[in-house]
Amino acid sequence: VKIAVGKKRVTITNLHLTHLSAQDNLRLQQFYSVVKQVSEECDPLHWLCCGDFNMALGKEMIAAMENGASHRIVDCYLQSNGILPGTTLVHPDKATGMGRIDYILNLYRHGEKHLHFENGKVVLNSPGIENIYPSDHFAVMVDFRFRL
Repeated sequence: VKIAVGKKRVTITNLHLTHLSAQDNLRLQQFYSVVKQVSEECDPLHWLCCGDFNMALGKEMIAAMENGASHRIVDCYLQSNGILPGTTLVHPDKATGMGRIDYILNLYRHGEKHLHFENGKVVLNSPGIENIYPSDHFAVMVDFRFRL
């Protein structure tokens, strides 16, 4: 999605990487493919890439993603002072070691400024009618603004 915010443009890419266990390398390849295709399709100066990554994105994984994607990457939830652990799975016990697998990332090229993020939170994390959750994942939400 390309959104105009005044004279600024924001590209938002929603993805869902494979759920196959022990396939982080495949997920990285899928991510690199998305980055390549979006970079070729538009000039994503302000780019948010979000969705279900089906893996935890610690510092080492973010560094690997940056190297393969030739972009700097900011975890918007952490940048916006989101509270850890920030679990996004209703039943994290079913995915050992993975409680936070849904992300909003800001991708930007070296030398560019990233967006400014605030109010990071996990939402849709309360059961509704008949104690049923809206999904098997909770949503991640952040506010952003352009830096001048």
